[in-house]
Amino acid sequence: MTRALKQLPALVGIFCTLLSGAAHASDLRLPQAPIESDSTPPPATSETLPDQIYQDKSRTGSLPAVFIGGKRVKTMMEESLGDKNGKAKQSFNYNTVREIEIFTHTPKKGRDTAPVKVIELTDLSCIECRPLMKIADKVFEKYSKQVQLMHKYLPKDHYNLTNPAAFYGQLAEHKQHFWDYRKELYNLKQLSEDQLVSALIKAGVSATDIRELSYSQARRFYRALDTDTKSVKLLGETTPPALFINGIRVGPDATFDDVEKLVRFAIKQAGALLPEEEKQEEQTTYGKL
Repeated sequence: MTRALKQLPALVGIFCTLLSGAAHASDLRLPQAPIESDSTPPPATSETLPDQIYQDKSRTGSLPAVFIGGKRVKTMMEESLGDKNGKAKQSFNYNTVREIEIFTHTPKKGRDTAPVKVIELTDLSCIECRPLMKIADKVFEKYSKQVQLMHKYLPKDHYNLTNPAAFYGQLAEHKQHFWDYRKELYNLKQLSEDQLVSALIKAGVSATDIRELSYSQARRFYRALDTDTKSVKLLGETTPPALFINGIRVGPDATFDDVEKLVRFAIKQAGALLPEEEKQEEQTTYGKL
């Protein structure tokens, strides 16, 4: 009873704010303390990546070594990722393919049937993570028919239980504006709460929805972030950012060329056509007509 009485002024304030209909970003505030999450995951069903990605045994564990005349020769993967001196340009963990849990609260962009799954593990409050995030964007833009881009939360600060940028990311996803919100964040050098709310509004989420969902769905959003944190921890990931391309890890220092080579390899491994091959096939088809 004492606890309820203490919370009464705050509840009255929220109710009055909802009635006022104020639309200014400064009038909107994220609940300062997160709802304590429990061990029960949010009402989300995990999905596995398409079976065709894993049907080749070489992609479920170590890639096979190839020997000719007693001498070891490079595999296609080693050839595609190495430079002219035979040294890897980026330390991909391509000998191990990880199966990553995807939930219904996971933001996705692209076709579910896309042969290549690019999963970014990052924190929207992590400004230094943006270069790798922009590389993921560029890859999706160039290979939109072959790639599905997904986002999983990997906190930069594991002691920051109330992460406004990530919380509002879940709110944006709830309103189907996650990727627009994420793009708006690129323009921010500082991530004050007022700026985050403004980014949400620019992304297409109304002030009324921000105000209402920040309270009515707070527990759901925090539990989703908590579920992501536990999921990526099982992968051994502790610091953002990282990309996984069909389960193959790409580190934060990767360049666009590094990532593109791995994406193109994954496309061919899945038996799909590269964009230029699709274009050529279309021209051949139309030529016959």
